[in-house]
Amino acid sequence: LALTATAGPKVIDDICRTLSIPNYKDDAVGTECGVRLLDFTRDNIDVSAQAFTSEDHRRTMLMNMLKPPRHTSSSTTNRLETMKHGALQTGSIIIYVWRKRDAEALAEQISGAGVEGGVVFYHGGMDAGQRAVAQGKFMRGKARICVATVAFGLGIDKPDVYAVVHMCIPQSPEHYLQEIGRAGRDGRDAFAYALLLTEEGTIRHSLSHSNGMTVSQVNALMLRIRAVVDEAFGDNDRSLTVEGDSERNFTS
Repeated sequence: LALTATAGPKVIDDICRTLSIPNYKDDAVGTECGVRLLDFTRDNIDVSAQAFTSEDHRRTMLMNMLKPPRHTSSSTTNRLETMKHGALQTGSIIIYVWRKRDAEALAEQISGAGVEGGVVFYHGGMDAGQRAVAQGKFMRGKARICVATVAFGLGIDKPDVYAVVHMCIPQSPEHYLQEIGRAGRDGRDAFAYALLLTEEGTIRHSLSHSNGMTVSQVNALMLRIRAVVDEAFGDNDRSLTVEGDSERNFTS
């Protein structure tokens, strides 16, 4: 029996192949499909997202959500901002960010802003002891807020997480479902907010499709490789030792 909360088609195929589980029905040989897909909807989690063109505006929105609401005049036109002001003033909160330095900087900003309940940060650059201390404070309620990278999540089972906030685009739909699934495990109403920068979509698209390299950079690299190969071998197919590594054959 193999169980997982989130798995894409390729992962399902790999699991079935490894465990010899039929993942399709074959009437010719009487094989029943051994895969059961269930609805991933969590009815008690309210999911919402908002895009921002300014990092300052996004941070202001987050701080407003984390603090008790102040009086707003009847002339306020931004209904969404009014609704969310103070939305996260209580309860355990996980805030996901992209990079290690983002986790530390945002935790420091939240602490400096006087948000109640305490805050810790968590990322893969911390040693095991530091991570254990941060996780322990959050799990025991000594820190209400945990600002973390994706290093925080697996094995975390805190039933009273009130909300999960994404300050970054998740790595994949599977990651997103896993991360917001930390909220509302006690069955009570919970929230998942995504506060995203519009420019981040372009950056992440570039990284996922080209590993950060532009087309011109790839072309320049290929031309340089070809020049080195031509200089080394001319028109012949020979073997070459690369930096003392094993011999490999290159054909120009």
